[in-house]
Amino acid sequence: MRIGLDIDGVLAQYYTMFRAWHSDRYEALPPVDSWHTTSLSAHLDIDEDERWDRVEEYMDECLARLDPVPGSQAVIDSWRDEASFVAITRRPETYHDVTWQWLVHTYGDVFDGVECTTHFGDDGVWHRCKGKLCVAHDVDVFVDDIDDHVGRARDEDVLGVLFSQPWNEGLDVSHGVQDWDDVDALLNAASDA
Repeated sequence: MRIGLDIDGVLAQYYTMFRAWHSDRYEALPPVDSWHTTSLSAHLDIDEDERWDRVEEYMDECLARLDPVPGSQAVIDSWRDEASFVAITRRPETYHDVTWQWLVHTYGDVFDGVECTTHFGDDGVWHRCKGKLCVAHDVDVFVDDIDDHVGRARDEDVLGVLFSQPWNEGLDVSHGVQDWDDVDALLNAASDA
């Protein structure tokens, strides 16, 4: 089985750490469990250029030391011999190397690669679709915390799994998971099918 995984919000506690960093550096942000979107513009009362400057500052300082989402390391390690993994992230390509180093440091040699879609990249254009990347990498199961990305994977006949976060709470989705124990159960069911 080939498994594609989003990073921020699925593998890494990007948003929780961004909130803490931003609150220390600039002004306090509401708790992540109250966020109804991952768009940082909705949480920052600043113009788009300054928002992007802050995101870049955070990424430059913090990507290499993000905490993993609880349970992710154990589940991925347990599937190491039965599956192959690729990370597919919205991060800009300029952060490919630090992202790859973080994956290897945090999860060992489990991942075959990392694809950066540059969704919120330098020019604000979504350059590559996660669904199309799932097809390009022969992904069977794709886990993401944003319903649009999961939907695009499903459009490509990939089993798209929505990882629960406050911004997708209340969505009526099949194959939604609350945590990494649920991901493990879903992967077991998919491998038995």
